[in-house]
Amino acid sequence: MTELDKIHESYSTFLNAGFPIGRDLLDAISKKEQDYLFEEILPKYNEQIKELLADVRNDVDFQLSYSPDDGLKVKEKSIHVMSYFEDEAPNERDRTMYSINGGEPLNKRRFVLEVVKMYVQEHPNVSLMELELRFPSSIHRSKANGVVRRYDDVMRRVADHPNLAIRFFLNPEDLIQLSDGTKVTVHNQWGGEEFDNFLRIARSLFEIS
Repeated sequence: MTELDKIHESYSTFLNAGFPIGRDLLDAISKKEQDYLFEEILPKYNEQIKELLADVRNDVDFQLSYSPDDGLKVKEKSIHVMSYFEDEAPNERDRTMYSINGGEPLNKRRFVLEVVKMYVQEHPNVSLMELELRFPSSIHRSKANGVVRRYDDVMRRVADHPNLAIRFFLNPEDLIQLSDGTKVTVHNQWGGEEFDNFLRIARSLFEIS
């Protein structure tokens, strides 16, 4: 029996007997579960998560779930565009497609990627700092992920938190290389107010329909 199992057994004993549970025991359970998740479970799923990334470019989202009994599970959420920040019911989600300068219609996250790509193409000497000023992190509630990030910085974060990988466009064909050699990746979680904020910027740069 592992140390985590012993803690859960103690917790179950108290719970089934109807005894009050102390904050120290609850804190210990929470800490052990977190340690178990990041030290034991996540490393075993690194390769599986990497394989799933090939499907993300086809607009398939995946949801990670964890429980002490079942461990970490990775399941497909939808073949449609979905955001972790969308509040609508599944059948009420906005699946509007957007066209840039009369081009092919794109879903929300592909639209965001293409807008950034086209901006860099039209401003070939733009720096990462200038790109972040044009597409500021403040328009997204997840300011740590923002809109554009240096690829190397994101991969360092992914090494510690593998589930972060599904939140960025990381396939080679989706990366953006700036004139100074910096590789940039674009955040791919867009819904609700976040997308509306981005759309206002996009409309100031291109013809959007």
